[in-house]
Amino acid sequence: MKLHVGGVEVKEGWTLFNIQPGPGVDIVGDRRDLTQFGDDSIEEIYASHVLEHVPFPQIPDTLTETRRGKPLALAMGFERRP
Repeated sequence: MKLHVGGVEVKEGWTLFNIQPGPGVDIVGDRRDLTQFGDDSIEEIYASHVLEHVPFPQIPDTLTETRRGKPLALAMGFERRP
């Protein structure tokens, strides 16, 4: 399975996993707990603009949960500060 964490846009071959139900969302759940997916059950994880919403102390646990998928693709926004 290819898992799109935080996804809302349907893309062929990807399972949408989001904390909120909505059109196209296949699985509702929290990114902090991916235990419903067995180890090595996910061939790839994509999370776009998710990690920047995770409180800093929770980032290690969040990244640990992503071990269920290889490879992991992260995309996140950032703010430039002087």
